[in-house]
Amino acid sequence: SNSIINPENDCPQKKQNSFHLQDITMKSSKISERGEKIGHGASNPTPSTGNQTEKGNLDEHTRDRSNSITVNPQFMNRASLLSAEASYNSYRGFLNLGIILLFITNFRMVLENIFKYGFLLSLSYYQGFIGEYWRWPALSISLVLLVFIFMAFVIEKSASRRPINDVFSIRWNILNIASSIFVPSALVWTVKPNPASAMVVMILSVTLTMKLVSYAHVNYQLRFESKTKKVVGYPENLTVSNLCFFMACPTLVYQLEYPRSQKIRKLFLLRRIFEAIFVGGLIIAIVEQYIVPLVHHSVQTIRWEPSEIVYMMERILKLSVPNLYVWLLGFYWFFHIYLNILAEVLTFGDRLFYKDWWNSTTLSYYWRTWNIPVHTWMLTHVYSPARNTFGFSKTTSYLICFLISAAFHELVIAVPFQILKLWTFFGMMAQIPLVMISGNLRGNQLGNILFWASIVLGQPFLVLMMYRFST
Repeated sequence: SNSIINPENDCPQKKQNSFHLQDITMKSSKISERGEKIGHGASNPTPSTGNQTEKGNLDEHTRDRSNSITVNPQFMNRASLLSAEASYNSYRGFLNLGIILLFITNFRMVLENIFKYGFLLSLSYYQGFIGEYWRWPALSISLVLLVFIFMAFVIEKSASRRPINDVFSIRWNILNIASSIFVPSALVWTVKPNPASAMVVMILSVTLTMKLVSYAHVNYQLRFESKTKKVVGYPENLTVSNLCFFMACPTLVYQLEYPRSQKIRKLFLLRRIFEAIFVGGLIIAIVEQYIVPLVHHSVQTIRWEPSEIVYMMERILKLSVPNLYVWLLGFYWFFHIYLNILAEVLTFGDRLFYKDWWNSTTLSYYWRTWNIPVHTWMLTHVYSPARNTFGFSKTTSYLICFLISAAFHELVIAVPFQILKLWTFFGMMAQIPLVMISGNLRGNQLGNILFWASIVLGQPFLVLMMYRFST
């Protein structure tokens, strides 16, 4: 009967196991309580270190993965990082590699040039330039340009007071504008100053001609409007100070008022001046150390025969690198540094002298964005009048713009170097079919590649051709 009431009496081994199980349970409970106190800081809190936290997270992550490896597989639909469909777009490491390769390649070119030609840079040329009197006529020719500025003021001032009619003023303006480009060209061709200074004279002459066209055209429109209504600002704008400000401004289009900045930023101006000196010196160094000896040596060794076409291509490729550097540095020096210096000194507010031409996928976009002052002048004083006043078609108006641009480029290049071979003129006119062809690649990456290829290879080819036929 006792065994029925208390069966443990009949099973001493089972009773002993029961006590042992209770003892283990109590110890596990105490350990758990101690762990909770340490973990939550209930008593004697111990700060956890970063290693302990990372180890705990790692153990938990490993435990979760081991528990979910059959539930959550580690594979999914993913593209390779270099695939076009991948969302990954950080390639900074390749950019750094490209910079290193560019540096190595150019440094090798520097060493090769020094080993072959030695150091060609010398200050004696520039010291002699100051002392040699026959190089100074370029400055005298530049001073002649002031005569045409004065004549433009006299013509417009007289026309505003009605002593001469509009037809007479138009004829005088045409004569003055034509003289502003042909007289300096004839003087440079006759006197033969240093080609570098002569090119500066021709650039100033072309710039003045475009400014005089704008000054005469805008004042003619203002004078025409003033016959029927009151025009605010006209003829009060016809002052010497107003004309001088326009002639110095980094713009080719005349108007009564321009946006102005509040003050001259001295630190900004000093940075631009320092950049002008450094970049200008770098351009001179590349031209004298690399381009001049390379072109001279190429023209002497090339026989200009069909059998030599491979060697000609090698010369063009070798010249393309320094020529591209000079072209890019020249763009930066003129459009970013020089024009910003003028704008800062004159507090001229509109500093958009260029747009993102380097992203051009068509040549048409390039010609509209790389030189905003010239593009604005062409649009205002050539394209729009041709379309609206004379009724020309869009294609004809576009052709007229290219003809004028090609003529100006030919004058700037051919007159200083005494070579009227029309290489620059036809090179510009050849852009017209290329503009039409590249129009089919608008927005296409291939268009940008072809654009840069035409710049990189086309310019050194023209340089070699011009030098070949000028010697």
